[in-house]
Amino acid sequence: MRDTLTTGFAKQKARELSQRIRDGQEDLNELLEIIAENEYPASAKAAYVLRTMADDDHKSVVNHIGFLTAQLREVTITGARRDLLKCLYDVDKEQGIPEDHQGEVMDVCFERLMDPKSATAERYYSMFILSNLSKIYPEISNELVAAIEVNLPNETANFVRNAHKIIASIEARG
Repeated sequence: MRDTLTTGFAKQKARELSQRIRDGQEDLNELLEIIAENEYPASAKAAYVLRTMADDDHKSVVNHIGFLTAQLREVTITGARRDLLKCLYDVDKEQGIPEDHQGEVMDVCFERLMDPKSATAERYYSMFILSNLSKIYPEISNELVAAIEVNLPNETANFVRNAHKIIASIEARG
């Protein structure tokens, strides 16, 4: 699998590898091990394949949320962290974060949102995940609004636009 990831990698190859893993022709655990190695470019490409799996079928990664949150603390490759957060975002969007992982996901998303070294995409996905979790745990709403507002001066127009929508939504729930 490592050779597939590191030679001539493209979106189509990621889709094919993602499908082979879902069909049982490739080993998902091997993909997860490559992500955990935190070595560029293999880990970043493996995270992209996992993201592709989540895009196509969020249920294929839902059993690995503990791994995803642990790797968000360990992996230093920005692209890999972005793709791991996108996996969590896809699960959250489709079915919600399973209850037994909500606290852990909340913690890691606040870490990514508040880290000035996090890429905009990392903060973006974290903001949306936390917004959904704030519907379940309204006590985090004020902290979330404060964390978003701290980031606004240095963010992209798209981030700012969505941030204002999230803040308005939280305030409307009030």
